Amino acid sequence: GIQLYPNPAQTVAFLDLTAVADETVDIQILDQTGRMVKMLHFDYAPAGATTLELRNLPTGVYFVKVQTATQQLVERLLIQQW
Repeated sequence: GIQLYPNPAQTVAFLDLTAVADETVDIQILDQTGRMVKMLHFDYAPAGATTLELRNLPTGVYFVKVQTATQQLVERLLIQQW
């Protein structure tokens, strides 16, 4: 699967996309109400860690949704801004 770290995160988190490398990938960060607050798209997902910029998102619980042609993965992410 995918790995999301650190969790909780502050200004940035890393998403390891090695499991879906070279696939077309859409990444959405959703707030607790399901509203999309950030989106990334890769035609060919990189192997290794992708940086998720969280600086402008307030403290709270979010969901990181990773969608490929064949699977959808969702990871819970806690953001704690100091």
